[in-house]
Amino acid sequence: MIYILSYLLGSIPFGLIFSKLLASKDLRNVGSGNIGATNAFRTGNKIVGILTFVFDTLKGAGAYLMAILWGEDPSLAFIAGLVSILGHIFPIWLKFKGGKGIATTLGVILISHPTIGLFSLIIWAAIAKIFKMSSLAGMMTAAFISIALIFMAPRLEYIGFMIILMIIIYRHKDNIRRIQDKTEMHLNG
Repeated sequence: MIYILSYLLGSIPFGLIFSKLLASKDLRNVGSGNIGATNAFRTGNKIVGILTFVFDTLKGAGAYLMAILWGEDPSLAFIAGLVSILGHIFPIWLKFKGGKGIATTLGVILISHPTIGLFSLIIWAAIAKIFKMSSLAGMMTAAFISIALIFMAPRLEYIGFMIILMIIIYRHKDNIRRIQDKTEMHLNG
């Protein structure tokens, strides 16, 4: 039951909800068409972007905490967090076309492994500042998390996260192509 609830929590399309409520825009028709936080900032409404980032992060953290409160072992709670990431990437409400999973992943890691989570935030911010590409920062942060988990997580968590990492990288395939072609969208500022 906890995994079904985790998936449903993860599948709430906060970017789409906030873009419609606060910017009168369908996020799927803005920028890359993605429902995640990076694209939410492209609505021209920073509040939409911030709220999307916060709530997408809370989906991952919430699924993990919900599983802990349900009485799950931390390793199984981590799996509930990973299921919420899958819900974000493949939401049933949007014909399984969701975000790329970076903010929701960050939420799981911040709660389950706070040290890795804090370093992940720093790494994302540094790469985004230097290269001005959220996609590159997200993929590099996910790679850092996978390396850090080798040393700090039980095998079940590590294997589960590696599956998520492969899905995240696959979801960024168009970004990777645009980075290679030097046509990837850059962050403002």
